[in-house]
Amino acid sequence: MFAARIRRSLKQVLGVTAAPSDRRPDLRRASLAIAAWTMVLLLAPPSRAGDPDPTKAAFSSQGHASLLGIEGKGTKFVYVFDHSGSMGVPGNRPLDRAKKELLASIDGLNELQQFYIIFYNQDQKMFRIDSSGGRAIWANDHNKKLARQFVDSIAAEGGTRHAEAISLALRLHPDVIFQLTDGDPADDLAKDELERLGKLADGTIINVIQISSPEDNKDSRLMALAQHSGGKHIFVDFTKAEDKAGEKEH
Repeated sequence: MFAARIRRSLKQVLGVTAAPSDRRPDLRRASLAIAAWTMVLLLAPPSRAGDPDPTKAAFSSQGHASLLGIEGKGTKFVYVFDHSGSMGVPGNRPLDRAKKELLASIDGLNELQQFYIIFYNQDQKMFRIDSSGGRAIWANDHNKKLARQFVDSIAAEGGTRHAEAISLALRLHPDVIFQLTDGDPADDLAKDELERLGKLADGTIINVIQISSPEDNKDSRLMALAQHSGGKHIFVDFTKAEDKAGEKEH
């Protein structure tokens, strides 16, 4: 990730000390500092209107995000949310609650953090704010407003395919993924999908929230994926009005 790369690069550059024979250590340190800041500017991704100062982003302390009681640490977060037809039953409560929790999590991010949203059924709907698309965006007020508009436009429809949506999220190399689904056991990951996603994770923490019964999904491969990545897995009930979430954690 960009911030981590910058910190490592600065450590390597500034960790060089002047040789004992060097009679001008101050000039040497100044030269190294200039080289370090040049590296910051060269490695910074292209900026867009509303993006924060890349040097501030590079040296900002690592933040966190929270969803339904699950805490994630990092600077880049991807939300992967199921919007299949069953998320509309009963009375659209599961999807409405999922949207509410998603937007609350995004609202809690600061402008030096990045996020991305993928809604999925058998296909994927990705949050794009411009023609470039396909990359995480800064959590400033403008982008949060656009995220709300995107989330509001999503309806419950279609079937459920987890693997492709999770794969897309992993290719963004986030610190943390929050996945939410009401998928039945029949929709669970196949064994080869679990293995492939486990390899793609490569340091990304995957937290999984399932709107279903623990008894029906006690051997869920989504649960195994979360555990393999170092993430958490919880069962919640969104069919009732504002129930407490997270009482069944694994």
